[in-house]
Amino acid sequence: MKTETTSCAGCVVRNEAVSRRDFVSMATMSAVAVALTACGGGADNPAGPETPGTGTVAITLSSFPGLATVGNVAKVRNSPPVAIARTSNGLVAFSMFCTHQGTLVGINNDNTIRCPNHGATFTSAGVWTGGQRTTNLVRLPLVLDGAGTTATVTLG
Repeated sequence: MKTETTSCAGCVVRNEAVSRRDFVSMATMSAVAVALTACGGGADNPAGPETPGTGTVAITLSSFPGLATVGNVAKVRNSPPVAIARTSNGLVAFSMFCTHQGTLVGINNDNTIRCPNHGATFTSAGVWTGGQRTTNLVRLPLVLDGAGTTATVTLG
């Protein structure tokens, strides 16, 4: 940069001329900074998925009749969001925070799960199947009572 300084009646005026090389250099750095900021995920949780809480929660299975069928999944708790799915091996519980950046996933009508933020898809049991490359949804320990009517899920 070239700087010219002139003064008149007690004031100083600075005229700064920017060379083409300096302008291109500053514009390129600005564009790179904008691109890197955009890759950061914006309002997402850049640290990854949130923890699903602490402690345990008891779920009365009769409140979710769809869980009687293999392949079905139900959101059984809102805060923190927890889902339970019926697999051929029994029931599994998992956090509904996407493992990519912590966005709340949704359950589709066909019992698949999709992250609305980057398009990752999962089976009803929380196993990653496509879209944004990530890992399976975080499994939470689940224990059935003796009668098989209440599931106790351990959070975080």
